[in-house]
Amino acid sequence: MKTKEEMIHELLKIKIPYGLIEYIAKKERSSLGEGMINSLKKMNDGAVRSLHSSLVEGNKGRNEFLLLRSAQWICKQLNTTNIVIENQIANIGDFNIVAREEDEIICVAECINDNLNFEAVNDFVEKIRKLKNNQPKLSQVYYISSIEFNEDLLNNIKNIQGMSVDGIFTAEEKKGLAGMFNRKSTKLKFEFYHEIGILQYKKFFP
Repeated sequence: MKTKEEMIHELLKIKIPYGLIEYIAKKERSSLGEGMINSLKKMNDGAVRSLHSSLVEGNKGRNEFLLLRSAQWICKQLNTTNIVIENQIANIGDFNIVAREEDEIICVAECINDNLNFEAVNDFVEKIRKLKNNQPKLSQVYYISSIEFNEDLLNNIKNIQGMSVDGIFTAEEKKGLAGMFNRKSTKLKFEFYHEIGILQYKKFFP
């Protein structure tokens, strides 16, 4: 088993966004410092080991490991570090991963480590409809699973109201006079991925 110092040495080779460090520190009831280096040195053994298990070893034993890896990957896709794991949005619900540009949400993600089913996917889509109405800059949504998707689920996803074959999702538009004067975009990009390795994801849809 590696020492805390050895794990920190390996973690320092990875550019870890502060939101990920903050998340695991809270999970493991650990203290934090200023910036990545000081935080890793001040964190308790459990927090450092969790980061190492997720980002270096690729351990799939806990759901938070998938959240950490997916958040790290999303930061690279969006070229951002402004990310929060397990973020509650008032009047809408909880989101596994939220990325912002300044104060506005530009991307959200859901990560599933077990029990992959269409009902859960559909519930998430309904939350996205509400969120897009309040966050017009939301343009990218990821649904990430450690379990392989199947064809039945794919067919159900394609039949979701507002979902096109190229993954462009149109959220429900406002009706009546409010809709006539609403010029905000209701479209966003939906992508479904299967995690196949450490920071490696295979696109399932579109």
